[in-house]
Order: sequence, then structure tokens, then C-alpha cells
Amino acid sequence: MPPKTVKKILNDVLGDLQSKNFKKFKNYLSDRDQEPRIPVSVIENADEMDIVDALVRTYTEKKAISVAIEVLRDINCLDLAEKLENYMKGRHLVDVHRAALIQRVTSVGVILDDLLGQEVLSDEKYNEVTAEKTRQDKMRKLYDVISAASSEGKDVFYKSLEKHEKFLMKDLIG
Repeated sequence: MPPKTVKKILNDVLGDLQSKNFKKFKNYLSDRDQEPRIPVSVIENADEMDIVDALVRTYTEKKAISVAIEVLRDINCLDLAEKLENYMKGRHLVDVHRAALIQRVTSVGVILDDLLGQEVLSDEKYNEVTAEKTRQDKMRKLYDVISAASSEGKDVFYKSLEKHEKFLMKDLIG
């Protein structure tokens, strides 16, 4: 599978913003002092894809990422800023926090069920992971399987962690 494009990464990250934070993102983006600026008329009624197009058109792909990270930090969406930074470094958040997740995840079973249901894991791999005795060993085995998955597979894993290990993820990511 080819790597994600800058537009796809930005769309994924902006798609994760809640509507009030997306509105803040647009407001902060339109209020930036640095040139070039995106006109308010382009931003005010724009959806995520329109904002991404405007970012890339105005700043180029590389600078669009930096501007998005800056604005995400300004609106205190630090987890999404970090997610975007890690995408650009080629590291997914589940990889960055591997050691802590192996030690601290307690809901391994429901996470495995999510991954099986979303076809990230095959029945065979699911059985291999569940055959491990401790939850840490299950997580280590899961990481062996997930390391071969695409970034989309890791995204499903990340979303399952956010759903079933909400407080742990908040502690790790902010």
C-alpha cells in the first residue's frame, strides 16, 4: 500500500476534530499573522477537505503540515498535533507509546475483538494473540502482528485504544 499523501494525513487529522474545535481551527487559521494568509472568505464556510486544499494551495505540502500543527497547538488539540508530527516522522502514535501500552492496557480482549471485526486481524492471528497467557504477552504478540499492518490498521488499533482505554490514552497523549 502506498504511503499516505499530505492531503490524506491532514484530512484524517482534521476529521478527528470535534465540530467546536474545527470551528476554532478555522478561526485561528484565519487570524494568523504570518504571510501568506488564507482569506476569511475561503475559510468561513469550508469543510475539512476545503481547509486542507486551502492549506496546501497556500503554503505547499510541507509548510501546510507545519501550519496545521501550529494551529492545533494554539487551540490546545495537542494529541492531534502530536499525531500529525508523528505521521510526518513516519511514526504512528501506537508505535511511539509501544512500551507503555504493552504494560498498561487492560482491555486487551475487546481491543482484539475490534481489530478482528474491522479485519485488521485474521482469525488465525486473533487466536495466536489470545493464546498468550498474560495481558502483557498478548499485547507484545499483538504488536508483532500490528507492526506488519498498514497505517490504516494502526489507526483502527488507535481508535480502539481511545474507545476502551480512554483514561490511559489521555494520560499518554494529553
